[in-house]
Amino acid sequence: MKNKKKFKLIFLVISIFLINNNLYSQTYSINETGTNLYEIENKSSSGLYISVKNDSLTLSKKENVDLKWRKTNLPDGYFYLDFVSGKNDNKRLLATSYLGARLTKTGIEGKNDDVRWRMQPANGEDWFYLEHKTSGRYLSKQDNKLVLVEKKNLSDKSMWKLNLKKIDLTSIQSPIIMMGNDKTGFRDPAVVYHEGIFYMYYSLVTTEEDENIYWHVAYSKSEDLVSWTDPVIITPKDQNKNFGSPGNVIRFNDEWVLCMQTYVIPGYNRKDKLRFGNKDCRIWITRSKDLENWSEPEMLQVKGKGIDPGKMIDAYLVEDKDEKGKWWWFYKQNGASYSYSYDLKNWTYEGHTEAGENVCVWVEDDEYYMMHSPKMGVGILKSKNLKNWIEVDKNNVLGQEDWGHWAGQRVTAGFVIDLRNNPNIGKYLLFYHGQGPAPKTTEIINSGTDLGIAWSDDFINWNWPGQNNKTKRKDEDAQK
Repeated sequence: MKNKKKFKLIFLVISIFLINNNLYSQTYSINETGTNLYEIENKSSSGLYISVKNDSLTLSKKENVDLKWRKTNLPDGYFYLDFVSGKNDNKRLLATSYLGARLTKTGIEGKNDDVRWRMQPANGEDWFYLEHKTSGRYLSKQDNKLVLVEKKNLSDKSMWKLNLKKIDLTSIQSPIIMMGNDKTGFRDPAVVYHEGIFYMYYSLVTTEEDENIYWHVAYSKSEDLVSWTDPVIITPKDQNKNFGSPGNVIRFNDEWVLCMQTYVIPGYNRKDKLRFGNKDCRIWITRSKDLENWSEPEMLQVKGKGIDPGKMIDAYLVEDKDEKGKWWWFYKQNGASYSYSYDLKNWTYEGHTEAGENVCVWVEDDEYYMMHSPKMGVGILKSKNLKNWIEVDKNNVLGQEDWGHWAGQRVTAGFVIDLRNNPNIGKYLLFYHGQGPAPKTTEIINSGTDLGIAWSDDFINWNWPGQNNKTKRKDEDAQK
């Protein structure tokens, strides 16, 4: 009983210390907003950090070394430390009771106490001891190796600092983060931040050699919002489907769910006059365990089974602010229509409100906020009950007047992700696509559109790369 009281007292003291330390005042778990990335520094060695070379642990200087570690908090006060390499070949820090530390593949070993650590403060400084759960020993530096030592042997070599690795938004040189060309268009972005990686899904519109036009859903990844991987297409090539306009990604029943539309334009060719999706456009979902491999798309009957839904596009999912497990599906029809479901299979139609296309909905301060796209720019509405909406911000077009050719026709399809409470970023991020110049034609709608980025502290006043400079869509100006 005395040991239990002693443990509770120690845990309380540690908790108070962590709360008073800005760097560790917030806890994060794996969810759609991601986890923390750190560089683990050793006090006894000037500027040496735990790194990995050829699957072996070592201490290295910062230069030309990948030092990122992901800290995943656990309910019992311990956490995992995963090495996050550029190849996404993640390994977990493992320790044995006596020999020291090494790497192991993540997975079932994550349930083993040998991969659990916690921080014990060192003399009230910013430095900590990393305690190993199984042995009660502490991680320490010996020569250039990592070993475990008993408490009586603690020294500067056993003291560590977890330096938060923040994303530097000022390193983004252009508002254009993905650029189309005369055969390719990027449209309708949707982003999820998970385990230190941004996954951006979007409509990828391509013109083939026979001049036929196809829509796809594709994704790219980034760790820093500067460098993005090449597009990976996740939907079939079929003009009778033409999947596109991914709305957002949610976590549902231990898997990821991505909502999207079909934009049916059979036989559409670059030489044709401008055509839009026909009456057969519907909304769909696809599922994934890892955000990269997706299931066969499922069409949803969001107005109820057996009811002809009519043409609908631009899907978006948001959980009810008052009733956990109740999901609202927004879609473009008669303004913005919405239905609800508890299982993402059986739906009840609720109503609609006046709004533009490409809605993005989130909850803040017990109110729903909706970003939507009128004919020009993006606007924001808010509501307490999804029925009565008030205009918060009208027709924000960011810096479009200075962006010239690349967004001269339209700034649209805004997607907001709230990462203010994630210390890696600390902002709202806005993703959107730019289109231009006027007038609308088959060529302009289906090629040359670009994806852009901005950020904000309040989702009203936005900053973007090169904000004080006029940014045109010439390759030499937009390349990063």
